[in-house]
Amino acid sequence: MRLNSFDRFTKTSPRLLLEEHAHCEVPAGCGGVVLRWINPATGLPVLLDVFNPSHATLAIDGVAVTHSSLLLAPGRHVLSLEVPRPPADGTRC
Repeated sequence: MRLNSFDRFTKTSPRLLLEEHAHCEVPAGCGGVVLRWINPATGLPVLLDVFNPSHATLAIDGVAVTHSSLLLAPGRHVLSLEVPRPPADGTRC
């Protein structure tokens, strides 16, 4: 018998992914972590970072992306990027 062990509280799943949100992402306030189980068959977490000085619009499957983190179902998708005007200084988009 082991004393003072947290092993008995450890949760694992062969079918689910555990998603963790830091305290800064939690709308309820600071000082904690939010954990959420995700079924990878219905969607996988994707993080998108896009920078364009002319405020480009990013869409996946015709739906505008409004958050940098989203769940995306496995399979083929269409990614589109709309740039209203090219940069004036001649740099690449």
